Amino acid sequence: MDKVRILAASMLLTLMVAGFLAAYAFRSRSSVKTVTVTVTSNLPPSNNTGGGELSLGTGVSRFLSYDQLASYLEASRVISLAAGLSRPMILGGVGLEIKATPTVTSAAPSHSETNVQVEGVDEADIAKTDGHYLYVASGNKVWFVEAYPPSPVKLSVERVLVLSSYTRVDGLFVSQGRLIVLAEKGFRIIPLIRLGSTPFKATLSYEAPSTHILVYNASTADLLYNVSVSGRYVASRLVGNALYVVTSQPVAGVNGSLSLPLVDGEALKPGNIYYFPEQMGLMYTIVTGLNITDGSHKAEALLTSYAGRIYMTQHNLYVVSSGFMNFTDVMLRINNVVRKTNASGINAWKALEIVAGLEKALSSSRSYDKTAVYRFSLKGLSAVPEASTVLEGRILDQFSVDEYEGYLRVAVTVGWGRNTTNALYVLNASDLSVAGKLSGLAEGERVYAARYVGKLCFLVTYRQVDPLFAIDLSSPEKPKVLGYVKMPGFSEYLHPYGDRFLIGVGLTDDHRVKIAVFDVSDPTRPTVVGEVETNYSYTPIQWDHKAFTINNDEGYLLIPVAWPRTRMAASSLPAGGVMVVRIDNATGRITVAGVLDHRDALRGMYIGDVIYTVSYRMVKAFQYPGLKEIGEATLYSG
Repeated sequence: MDKVRILAASMLLTLMVAGFLAAYAFRSRSSVKTVTVTVTSNLPPSNNTGGGELSLGTGVSRFLSYDQLASYLEASRVISLAAGLSRPMILGGVGLEIKATPTVTSAAPSHSETNVQVEGVDEADIAKTDGHYLYVASGNKVWFVEAYPPSPVKLSVERVLVLSSYTRVDGLFVSQGRLIVLAEKGFRIIPLIRLGSTPFKATLSYEAPSTHILVYNASTADLLYNVSVSGRYVASRLVGNALYVVTSQPVAGVNGSLSLPLVDGEALKPGNIYYFPEQMGLMYTIVTGLNITDGSHKAEALLTSYAGRIYMTQHNLYVVSSGFMNFTDVMLRINNVVRKTNASGINAWKALEIVAGLEKALSSSRSYDKTAVYRFSLKGLSAVPEASTVLEGRILDQFSVDEYEGYLRVAVTVGWGRNTTNALYVLNASDLSVAGKLSGLAEGERVYAARYVGKLCFLVTYRQVDPLFAIDLSSPEKPKVLGYVKMPGFSEYLHPYGDRFLIGVGLTDDHRVKIAVFDVSDPTRPTVVGEVETNYSYTPIQWDHKAFTINNDEGYLLIPVAWPRTRMAASSLPAGGVMVVRIDNATGRITVAGVLDHRDALRGMYIGDVIYTVSYRMVKAFQYPGLKEIGEATLYSG
């Protein structure tokens, strides 16, 4: 009996000590050495404090020494291993090969821009244009395709950047004569990509991810800057000449070691690593700010849960994650088990109950139906964390989040399966406290699309029909539904068009791509004024808003589509391509002008009166409005 009591008490004490360390040890200014840890060999000496204050006044803190950080991470690791949340990773390096040289001449005509969420805040994409060249990322290569002047269309591949030691290119920016390439190395499963009749098989790499920001002169292709950051690429945004790149890295290293965020191979100082004491940080979310003009850069890291989505304005960056572990909740549950155990005494069965209770406390606190939101204030190249909150429910994508006039609006789905409901939170942007909430919306359904337009939120939920809700947010404390319209199928992307219309792209009930136009000029009575149902069953817009292109001047949409193989033989339509949809600015009515034949097309773009279709293996050019094919350039052959 004594052995059982000792064993149970020992197990309980181990977890309690680790837990209390993680929650409370680092509120002291003194260096804490309560846990012996093995850190990676490239970390600086543990007496490097990095300076700064521990408490930042809004619930966020930062470390004063690597000893503090190591003790905190070791305590977090004990809990995370028990909960099965951590995975060991290794860090890796760089490489580059350049071929050929294009020359940019004359002024560019009007051309497409990447479809972004916030005006003035650019987003990385797999294809960009500056009005002269198309820049296309495919695998670990970037293709420079000369596309201007449009008559005659040249469409010649002038250069290929071969990033031979990188796993893949995650995205591109083109701005102010700069081509910015975001490349990733390390552990990655590359999916099967069909290139004509020759498939690329999936490949594996076992290094931990590292992300590299490569800045080139877009005219000469000279590499100007190369900044490396540890971690998996999450997302990036560009405002003016300030680029912000978000990466995510586990705190757990190999062989039981603990890792630190690295920038250009150097560990961040502890004063640049932040945490919220009430939450358990199992990942580093690293935000690197880079001036694309002069190459200067800064980085900060925050201990968070898994970083999934970001939303950014010109002043604030919001990182949204799920699967977080609230440490306060863990400790309350553990203390509850201890209290019950002390009241009844310990025996062999009670020892097993303690272990089971601790496991339950850990596993139940790891909730995937909760969303953590972290706000970073953008100050020059610095992104300083200032506030966080945890919401019931989970977001769909970045369009579930929006900031407006000092408030952050967040749409979530709560529950799973048929036991779901939806809610809309209105938070004070400064401290992320709840100002107002609309709950109990569309029970049994889930959010399929969201879009905010000023003081209105348009929300699509779905299970059997497609309700488009118009929600009034003019009174942040009391959001309310103004009206809704129902129609078969559902929209998965919503796009404002002019002052009256909202375009929805989604699927019908029998899984055909549809485009709908809603007149929302009277939000109490939204109506469908235009609708097209196609014989195609897929569009990348379903999961990637950057595949949506609109030419406001000419009044047409470019919608990449694909046709299921089982229907190809019975159809005269192309197997896939880019659908050109004309929209009437006055009435919102839409008609299909044609489908540009390009199998596996992922993007539609335009320069002047030429439409370009882009896939991983080819670029094609079509004259508008005739839609006649006038050129092509092969990226991969075979």
